[in-house]
Amino acid sequence: MPEDHSFGGRPSPATVIAGGVRVEGDFTSQGDVLIEGEVHGNVTTTGLLTVGPQAKLKAGVKAEKAIIAGIIEGNLEVGSHLDLKSTASILGDITCQTASVESG
Repeated sequence: MPEDHSFGGRPSPATVIAGGVRVEGDFTSQGDVLIEGEVHGNVTTTGLLTVGPQAKLKAGVKAEKAIIAGIIEGNLEVGSHLDLKSTASILGDITCQTASVESG
């Protein structure tokens, strides 16, 4: 049986970059994306992007919705709602329609 890579009680995403994995280069997804490892490049998804608390992105990021708990070094553009967890760190410009920020 495949391992469940859900984050925060959400269903498993279509694309998973697991912890300990480093991806270099740009990638685009039509579905949800969960990143728990490292990405160096641009990330684009038309779905939900979830960045886990141990994840590190040196990337320009575009997503329809996003839950960020890790580190992003680059600009973040979210089409609708952005959810920033207390462990999130973003070094770049943020563009979104609405946002929620967890205290801590």
